[in-house]
Amino acid sequence: MYKYQKLFLLLSIIFLFSCVQDDKVEYALTVAKNNRFELEKVLNHYKKDPDKYKAACFLIENMPYHYTYEGWQIDTLKALKKASINNGRINDSIVNLWKNFDYTKLPKIEDVCVADAKTIIENIDLAFNVWNKRPWKRYYNFNDFCEYILPYRISDEPFENWRYIYYHKYSHILDSLYHGNDVI
Repeated sequence: MYKYQKLFLLLSIIFLFSCVQDDKVEYALTVAKNNRFELEKVLNHYKKDPDKYKAACFLIENMPYHYTYEGWQIDTLKALKKASINNGRINDSIVNLWKNFDYTKLPKIEDVCVADAKTIIENIDLAFNVWNKRPWKRYYNFNDFCEYILPYRISDEPFENWRYIYYHKYSHILDSLYHGNDVI
């Protein structure tokens, strides 16, 4: 009898965990409003691949807490940054004009409302490619993968397809230089 109680308890915990996870995903889909369809496309795309499906759920359930800012000011600051890279510095009068600017007062753009299926799917596939390709994978479990390799952003930068660009531009360099089995 005790054996069946343990099995029932284990199944209950698994069921409870899956319901909580489903609730978080459902919350994100609800918050997404008109973008729900894009996020559902991602989930449907991976419904036959359990690991990638779990990764998609991880990203989607965390999207309601990530955003970027928008406004002409952001575009102006990007142009100034580019000019500083090209010219070596920015004029002091321009620095003084912008030094008290608080970008956090600008309108927020929620990831969950703008993330497109193509970019998310590409991000997940490339993250798995990198993780599976490197010998240090064996030192990191799936949760570490989700926390440190899978994310499509670091902070409040715009939602964009950076992984594809960097993967194709720099992965061959890493392949030619790195021959160890430890990420450090």
